Amino acid sequence: LISIEDCIKASKFSKKGDDGDNDDGVIAESVVFIDGSWYHRGGRDGRQEFKNGPRIKGAKYIDMDDIATAKELFPNLNPKGLPHMLPPKELFAAT
Repeated sequence: LISIEDCIKASKFSKKGDDGDNDDGVIAESVVFIDGSWYHRGGRDGRQEFKNGPRIKGAKYIDMDDIATAKELFPNLNPKGLPHMLPPKELFAAT
């Protein structure tokens, strides 16, 4: 894990070949920040907090439970029916 500040710094560019060590505020178009906040307890709602902001410009939200490997859909990938399991790579990529 890295800090948000380090992540933003690493994604910035100003010209081809730039090492990202600049402060022009430009984020590479190929970089998309994903917020997958999930809380086990405490009544917090990651999706609602993302909607309420603040957030990084252009960031997207993903709820892993929306695409989790459910036993009903993928019985061979999740035979024990465990919650919150990563989906098959094809489904994750399509998300």
